[in-house]
Amino acid sequence: MRKDRSIAKYEKDLKTYITPPVDMYETPDSYILFLDMPGVTKENLKIKVLDDTLVVQGKFDVPVSKDDEILFNELIYGEYKREFILSGDVDRNKINAKLDNGVLILTLGKKEEGKEIEIKIN
Repeated sequence: MRKDRSIAKYEKDLKTYITPPVDMYETPDSYILFLDMPGVTKENLKIKVLDDTLVVQGKFDVPVSKDDEILFNELIYGEYKREFILSGDVDRNKINAKLDNGVLILTLGKKEEGKEIEIKIN
């Protein structure tokens, strides 16, 4: 059966990503995300905000020559990708990232107007 060229082109452009697991916590001042991305280095990591979406991408390659014969293969490698819709109380200028032993730690600071302020009575 002959494939339509437009469908073949679409299939060629499809990419499969590894979805890193995440833990998320909330503090009074921020949201903290821990993403498990083993093997990803700082140089192979991209974090960006597009409109209301936080996009995290990373790449992990096994440094193997094309001439090497694979005897056993259990590592998960390739490209990681995860997207998060940002709530309205996240300050896009207060997003910090730290990569520590394969765990990406993102701190998303909250906007000041979203914080509760206690008013003292005189």
